[in-house]
Amino acid sequence: MQNPAPIKNSILTASTRFKPGYTPLIVLLVTLMFTIGGWQYASEYVYRTAELRFKANTHLIESQITNQMAAYEQVLRGGKGLFDISREVDRQAWKKYFETLKLEENFPGIQGLGFSLFLRPGDLDNHIQQIRSEGFSNYNLKPSGVRDEYTSIIYLEPFDERNRQAFGYDMFSQSVRNAAMSKARDTGVAALSGKVELVQEITDDKQAGFLLYLPVYTTSETPASVPERRQALYGYVYSPFRATDLMQGILREQTSTVSFKVYDGTEQNQNALLYDGDAELGLTAKTWKPVFRTAQKVQVAGRLWTISYYSTPIFEAGLGFTLPIWLLIGGSLFCILLFIISNMFTITRLRALKLAEQTTELGETNKQLEQAKAEAEHANRAKSSFLAAMSHEIRTPMNGVIGMVDVLAHSRISEQQADAVKTIRESALTLLDLIDDVLDFSKIEAGRLELERAPVFVVEIVENICITLSTVAASKGTDISLFTSPEIPDQVWSDPTRLRQVLYNLIGNAVKFSGNQSDKRGQVKVRVEVSDQSAGTIRFSVADNGIGMTKEALESLFTSFTQAESSTTRRFGGTGLGLAIADRLVNLMEGSIKVESQLGQGSTFIITLPAEPVETQTTSPQQGLSGLTCILVESPHYDADDLTVYLQHAGAQVQSTTDPESIFLQAATTGKPLVAIMDTDHISTFGKLCDESRNNNPHIGQIYISRSNNNTEEETSGDTTSNAIIVNSQIIRRQEILDAVAVAAGRETPVKKRTDTNVVQFEDKPITVSEAREKGRLILVAEDDLINQKVILRQLSLLGYAAEIAGDGKIALEMWRTENYAMLLSDLHMPHMDGYALARSIRAEESNGTRIPILALTANALHGEAHRAKSAGMDGYLTKPVQLHLLKDQLGKYMSKVGTPSSDQWVTDTDEAAVTATNETEVLNMEVLTEIVGDNPEIINDLLISYRESAQQQAKELRKAFKQRDSRQLCYIAHKLKSASRSVGAVTLGDICAELENAATTEDQAAITKYFENVENGLKTLMSALSHKLDQGNLFSERPQHQSPQTESPQTELPQD
Repeated sequence: MQNPAPIKNSILTASTRFKPGYTPLIVLLVTLMFTIGGWQYASEYVYRTAELRFKANTHLIESQITNQMAAYEQVLRGGKGLFDISREVDRQAWKKYFETLKLEENFPGIQGLGFSLFLRPGDLDNHIQQIRSEGFSNYNLKPSGVRDEYTSIIYLEPFDERNRQAFGYDMFSQSVRNAAMSKARDTGVAALSGKVELVQEITDDKQAGFLLYLPVYTTSETPASVPERRQALYGYVYSPFRATDLMQGILREQTSTVSFKVYDGTEQNQNALLYDGDAELGLTAKTWKPVFRTAQKVQVAGRLWTISYYSTPIFEAGLGFTLPIWLLIGGSLFCILLFIISNMFTITRLRALKLAEQTTELGETNKQLEQAKAEAEHANRAKSSFLAAMSHEIRTPMNGVIGMVDVLAHSRISEQQADAVKTIRESALTLLDLIDDVLDFSKIEAGRLELERAPVFVVEIVENICITLSTVAASKGTDISLFTSPEIPDQVWSDPTRLRQVLYNLIGNAVKFSGNQSDKRGQVKVRVEVSDQSAGTIRFSVADNGIGMTKEALESLFTSFTQAESSTTRRFGGTGLGLAIADRLVNLMEGSIKVESQLGQGSTFIITLPAEPVETQTTSPQQGLSGLTCILVESPHYDADDLTVYLQHAGAQVQSTTDPESIFLQAATTGKPLVAIMDTDHISTFGKLCDESRNNNPHIGQIYISRSNNNTEEETSGDTTSNAIIVNSQIIRRQEILDAVAVAAGRETPVKKRTDTNVVQFEDKPITVSEAREKGRLILVAEDDLINQKVILRQLSLLGYAAEIAGDGKIALEMWRTENYAMLLSDLHMPHMDGYALARSIRAEESNGTRIPILALTANALHGEAHRAKSAGMDGYLTKPVQLHLLKDQLGKYMSKVGTPSSDQWVTDTDEAAVTATNETEVLNMEVLTEIVGDNPEIINDLLISYRESAQQQAKELRKAFKQRDSRQLCYIAHKLKSASRSVGAVTLGDICAELENAATTEDQAAITKYFENVENGLKTLMSALSHKLDQGNLFSERPQHQSPQTESPQTELPQD
């Protein structure tokens, strides 16, 4: 450390140069000089900057006026073009042209668009008679009188009360108008009139006006000389303007910081004033004196305007004129402060030395603290990066656990063992969820979480989440209600996985914290609506009546590893990461999340997310309920307002009542079909009344809304009518209620719903490797982990597939070169050669026309992995641990089951009977038709024949659209064929058509090609089964063949183009 003695001596030496009384004065004078100089410079700078801003605003206003007037001139040119094409422009053609312009929307401020016909004295009588013959019996030129030349306004749109005042007006009779019209006639270009009072001014609110004229000649080209132009004049296309309305239309609703006045000509006086911006802003000379003002002359359609500009209080308030004053005050205070400090310096030099030493020590301490902080942040980033990178290693052993538990669950074990396996699986999945939460949070902190941009069905995601949680909610004594606005686009661009994760967390929390309450039943209300505060956004609201939160708990709600209180963690469980992850994901998706809560009253979470619609999306078919009357019986068990919104959006007329019996009076009065909607409390009484009065009121459809997931015997005991439908009120889906109403009204036929579960059907006898090789169905698996090898082999065996194992990518490539495998399942991270390099090598070596499907299997849950796999040439992607039903779905996309015909094989006559015997129920399920039309063989026979003819025609159109690569037509035809197939029981073909429809919607050509081939194969199989039923009369397996009507031998081949 430096000895303070030399420093002390140097200070004493410096202090002897001047007398102690002079040093503070010198410091004060010098600093004051700098302060005053800075103040002057700041004042000039602020003024120059403000002046430049003022000039920029004036130039902007001038350009807006001139550009808009040029646009209005183009409107007139369009009208002139009508007359250049044909002189026979009638009133209807003029009106149609005006309507196409949408002047109020595209050209604000314009009062109308008209045509004034030029007349000579000899043409006057014929002209008046012609106009009167058009229905205007009182038509005359005005003002009356004898003149050498006349003009008459014969067309003027909009033809409202104001513009009717100008009908028949001779604008040549007024000098200002005549001057502009003559100028336009002689020059052949647009001309602007001077200031006038329009004849349309019929109210007390009169404004200065002017008119814009464009001459129309009898020749298609503008004559060369003035005499020729006068001789060839036919009329004028023109527009009247009210100056104030025009300027307000040009400026729209923008808040101008500059006021301006517009004068006709060069003189700035009241007689020439067209527009007074000061008056519009409420500014007067007494109340405001502007700092900046200027005037500019502008040529508009050949006429000179003078525009005077003035700065407004709004403009001057944002200029910062107070900055130099504050600088002067602050500088003066600083000077005084320096004076005081310098005056005290001599007597406090020792204290200053001590303070300098302390400051040095403090600086060293601060450096140490900064270094420690940097090291801590580096350690935190390293921790987060480590956890994010450990995704693969953590999920790999979990794949072995969950995969083998799945295999064990489908083995022959006792009921007690099955219960233990179920407990292990649920615990393992719970542990996996917790691991995923930690990994997601770590990836967010490490900046490694990437969002996907894909088409998202928002309504479908929310409905599926609510349905999934409804069972959990019911077990906790909680009801979930759902409303999805019909205004929500079918598809929007977003990240479906992260959106589902956020909503599942919020709705799951609402169910968790509102359930098992001793004093009341839990309520969770989920609403999805288009935001009314910001365009292009969707608002998700999740409200519950649970335990709520205190104000203090809300402040730390989105902090990681915390919950509302410490007891909450023990009572309800959880890591405290859910809301923290949700908050960060919403921010990454450029949305916002907020919460409102009161202790003991529940909580409401509101998420607002951007919702850019998918432009190429195919609008989902909506039930057409136009002209149908629906009567809602009010009930506390459902929200009648929400149901009303659904029904009215579909075109129905909705009425509410509290008396169900009044519905019969309504039906008897109107005699029109109607649908009654009520809860199951009325099912016994109302259903009985409907049966008793069926002859008098045959048009009443019945929909009963049940309060439970499973309709009890008590609720359905009164359901004795054939057109009564029961809907579960736990989760009322919009499309479900519309379908129910359409069926109850007789506008749709009921189609048997397919159950969509994760139950997987397994093969009783696993296929061997040699059998699979002979049939060309052998799968190659590239996997380096021994546990994962055992798991995937066992899972494939359960699904009826056989496979061979390669320990790494290099071995897999050699095996692929020597064997003919049907599919490759590959891990992405392997020694010697990873999955990416393996896929790229195979794609590079494949010959034209051959392509092996490659499915990626990886324990890395990052979104980037899926994109990299697709770029490398892989067809699919599954994350470990792989669940059996997901693996089955992926395998089904690329290869059929072992033992069934491959995609390029047709069913022949020799094996047609075998296919029919084994797969008849899968291909054509007769139960669907019997539920719709009964078991009358003649009716079913007619329906199947009609379906066969329609399907053959649609197959032809489908093939034509595929050859033309018309994705929109493919989507349309696939949708129609899907609906028709499911209606007659061809559920399998309907599902294949749905896959083709989805592929056509996204315009994925590779998927379209694959699913188109599947549809053609499915149609061939279906036609074969259908021909068997119609030829043999075997419409019902339990009915003798002689009871079925005989049909002609149907066409089993699909039509060709």
